[in-house]
Amino acid sequence: MKNWVRRETVEPPKWLTTLMAADLMKAFQVGLFVILLMPSDIVIMMTVGIHLQQNNASYAAALPFIGLTVTVAALPLLARLLFHRRAEVAAPRVRDWMNTHSWLINIIVCIIFIALIID
Repeated sequence: MKNWVRRETVEPPKWLTTLMAADLMKAFQVGLFVILLMPSDIVIMMTVGIHLQQNNASYAAALPFIGLTVTVAALPLLARLLFHRRAEVAAPRVRDWMNTHSWLINIIVCIIFIALIID
């Protein structure tokens, strides 16, 4: 509900705004901190780890999760490498769309997590 009500005044986080003019080292540092310090990511990793531990699963059972996570994280880089010029043109438009529709993205992600919890 909060995402829907505040959709007109949503601004990107400050750390994301700093990436717009960041050099390679700054982008790497911010990316590393985002990965390491996001509570939702930590909870997801802990949940997967607990699930694997409770089912006495091997390291190989974690490989699909690791592979999918790395693939999703690498999508912007892969798009740039595969579609160099087209990706450079499309990226600002995608960013602008995501900024104006971040409330919708948040609602969709919340629905996905609710569905995962209920299942």
